[in-house]
Amino acid sequence: MAFFAVAAGDTLADARKYVGETRLGMPVFADALSLMETRYGQQISLNNIHQTRVIDPTGKIVEYRFEEPAIEKALKGAKWKYRDEAGDKKLDPAVLLLEWGRYAEGLQKLKPFLKRKDTAESAQKVYDQVKADVQEWVKEADECKGSDPVKAYDLFAKAAAAFNRTEEPGTAAAAGLKALGEDKAVKSELAARKAFGKVNVALSKGTAQQKGEVAKFCHDIVKKYPDTPTAEKAKSLAAELGQPVP
Repeated sequence: MAFFAVAAGDTLADARKYVGETRLGMPVFADALSLMETRYGQQISLNNIHQTRVIDPTGKIVEYRFEEPAIEKALKGAKWKYRDEAGDKKLDPAVLLLEWGRYAEGLQKLKPFLKRKDTAESAQKVYDQVKADVQEWVKEADECKGSDPVKAYDLFAKAAAAFNRTEEPGTAAAAGLKALGEDKAVKSELAARKAFGKVNVALSKGTAQQKGEVAKFCHDIVKKYPDTPTAEKAKSLAAELGQPVP
């Protein structure tokens, strides 16, 4: 389970100041435009300033209280993907990175354990499982590159980031990535994502009075890069900001 806080209605500077003053031991996300409140149908005020949501890996809310029974209920049936396979706490520095999807860093930390007599067997089990998962990404990308090149590109990119290009399945992933790099739909989507970077900056540094400017960024992306996944994302965000795309 990972814990994080959302600073509702606060700018990035406000959130940083709060963390510094309270020494809060968890990541904090600034939500100057109060998008969280819109998405959860909750208006934060001094009367209800502390709100908790326990969310499962799919994004579904499973509990509303920050109490031991609620946490235990949420964790019931939860299962590690790689840690259980490892069976050795010495591998935790590597395995926990893999559990959070940081494959490149996780594999880098895992490799030294492959050479140690006391951890080689456990480390090899984890390595083989990760490799099998990455091979599935490459296989799925190969199957959908004709019908959904953007999805295939993302799968190849994720696989190539996990494994070195000099070893499989990293080699195949890198080749697939290169082949799709000139695809028209892929190039349009990557350009749209770059443009959406302005939106991300505005979301973290903007103020409630700048909703209109953020919405305009969204409108511009939809107009310039129609039919891309990021355009749909921008369209949804504009609607949340109360200025839907016509």
